[in-house]
Amino acid sequence: MFNKVLIANRAEVASRIARTCKRLGAETVAVYSDADVDGVHCHACDEAVRIGPAPLEDSYLNIAAILAAADATGADAIHPGYGLLSESPEFAEAVRAAGITFIGPSPEVMRKVLNRVETYALAIAAGVRAVEGAGVPAANLEEAARFAEEIGYPVLVKTARRGLGAAPVWAWDLGELELALGRVREASKARGGDDVLLYVEQGLERARHVEVELLADEKGDVIALGERECSVQREGHHLVEESPSPAFVGSERAERTREGICDAAIRIVKEAGVIGASSVEFLIDTRGEAYLLAIRPRLQIAHGVTEVCANIDIVEGQIAIADGQPIPNDIVRAIPSGHAFEVRLTCEQVARNFAPATGEVVELRWPNASPGRLRIEACVQPGSHVGAHYDPTLAKVITYAPTRHAALLLMDRVLAECAVHPLPTNAAFLRRILNHEPFRAGHYDTSLVEQLLKK
Repeated sequence: MFNKVLIANRAEVASRIARTCKRLGAETVAVYSDADVDGVHCHACDEAVRIGPAPLEDSYLNIAAILAAADATGADAIHPGYGLLSESPEFAEAVRAAGITFIGPSPEVMRKVLNRVETYALAIAAGVRAVEGAGVPAANLEEAARFAEEIGYPVLVKTARRGLGAAPVWAWDLGELELALGRVREASKARGGDDVLLYVEQGLERARHVEVELLADEKGDVIALGERECSVQREGHHLVEESPSPAFVGSERAERTREGICDAAIRIVKEAGVIGASSVEFLIDTRGEAYLLAIRPRLQIAHGVTEVCANIDIVEGQIAIADGQPIPNDIVRAIPSGHAFEVRLTCEQVARNFAPATGEVVELRWPNASPGRLRIEACVQPGSHVGAHYDPTLAKVITYAPTRHAALLLMDRVLAECAVHPLPTNAAFLRRILNHEPFRAGHYDTSLVEQLLKK
């Protein structure tokens, strides 16, 4: 077991990881920027080290500063959380070179699964059907058009390497394809350069987005911990997630699809050689056919939904595996039950196209709930200042109940009664989603938010 774990992240995820580390007897180190001097994660850890000014590049993405903090505090392991440097092979490489354990996969594995071209090849090798796609040089419209004609419009244009800061762009014909290539190329220039490889992918309209959480140890054992539905999203951000997915309820065929994606996820993780926690994302088309979309080689943002349904601690599993141990027995034996929802409560002005808001949290109030039914992963506390430098998330709120209906009603009540005074939040918009009839019935897809915004 590690003696001291530095958590290379901030806010709610760092606090959440610290909670498990402390329970396991490990000391914890927080890192913070000038904008996070009084951050919730600084209070959650045993030590806190300043790593730079507010901009991400100067602090939470500053590998040298984070390693210096680990050296100064004697940390023997680093947990990257999710986001930020969690999928950076360069960071994992630097941590390994410093003689510190990285709680995550190797940099070699990261490079493989971050590349959409290689992910597609991994899927084929593992016998898993994937969303069809191909890498093309950024300036080669002719090659992209030939592939788009071959697979049929619409298509999505992305960067071949995930994490280059460019949102996918849809194209329904050749003219839009040319525009899409230009937009993605320009958006990724800052990180990828002019010669960035782009990825043209079959566009599945009205699909459902489902992900499977997994743990894999060094012995080669891999287990699927259940699936989450994450189709409610806007501009790449998941607003509402739930487990189990309502897509897999009501028929033997649906149950076979669930079993099929869990088996496929295990095969693809074994093929890629991922060690630790990961998630494998699928798109489910209107016929119920599943296609591999991506492999995420780190703790997933909504892992708490899976944890409350299975009554497990995935971070504990990560730490055990990084320490060379097998997957803990209580996780191997866990049988998910009940239903859980997670929402991303943000400080945003919904009426102004979700523009982020800033200000001080004067009052923070959450309603009461039965033990085990409500879990708040808060990013702020009374007196916190929500600034413009980081994600405007205020909290990740998780509700659990024996049935989907009961968990949904509890989440609606929590959002109705919570208060983050005087800041504007998206709570009312989240309640619109929860009370939208297709969502309540479980019959929704990735177009749900777009449909609501048109009303």
